[in-house]
Amino acid sequence: MAFDLKHIVSDPGTIEEAVKRLIFILTDRDKEKIKTLSRSELIWLHIRLGPTIRNGFGLNEGNIELLLDCKTIDKKTCSMKIVEKVWENLKYSCIS
Repeated sequence: MAFDLKHIVSDPGTIEEAVKRLIFILTDRDKEKIKTLSRSELIWLHIRLGPTIRNGFGLNEGNIELLLDCKTIDKKTCSMKIVEKVWENLKYSCIS
C-alpha cells in the first residue's frame, strides 16, 4: 500500500482525526485487507504505513499535539497507535 498524504492541508491534532483521514484515503480493497489482519500482524502493516503516517501527519516535523494525544513523545509509537486505531475502527465498527 502506498499513499500520498501531501494533499492534506494541516496536520491532524488528534489520533481520531488522523484515523479518519487515513481511512478516508484507503481504497476499499485496502480496507478489506486490513480488516482481515490479526493484531499480531499489525506490525507488518506499520512497517509499510508508518513512514507515510509520520511524514504525512507531521510527526517527523514534531506535531506535538498528535504526539500528546497519542500519549507518547516517540513518533514511531504514535504512528503504530494510529495503525492500531485504524485497524480497530475497520474491524469492529461500521466506518468505511
